[in-house]
Amino acid sequence: MTGASAPMLWTCAAGAVLVFGAMLYSIIRFPHADRSGSAARNLKEFAWALVPIVIVVATAMPAIQEQAHRHGQQLAQRSADPTASFRPPATHSELEVRTAAARR
Repeated sequence: MTGASAPMLWTCAAGAVLVFGAMLYSIIRFPHADRSGSAARNLKEFAWALVPIVIVVATAMPAIQEQAHRHGQQLAQRSADPTASFRPPATHSELEVRTAAARR
């Protein structure tokens, strides 16, 4: 792994351990929690569900931006020469002919 890949991997792994640990603790500690709740409690639960989504989106943004940048570069290269991706590779004999013509 190069660049920011390794630290990001370990950060995500640590986050996963913390989240699953907290979830397991909650399941074991409060096995028969009261399911009837007020609107304030439901709002609080909604906020706690929204926080991980925001974290995932925020951590994914650099990767998404990098991919968009690379895709933009590929599109620019294709628009500069639209037939570049459709050209078959040169054969050995074609290369010899080009080399001989270049030497003349």
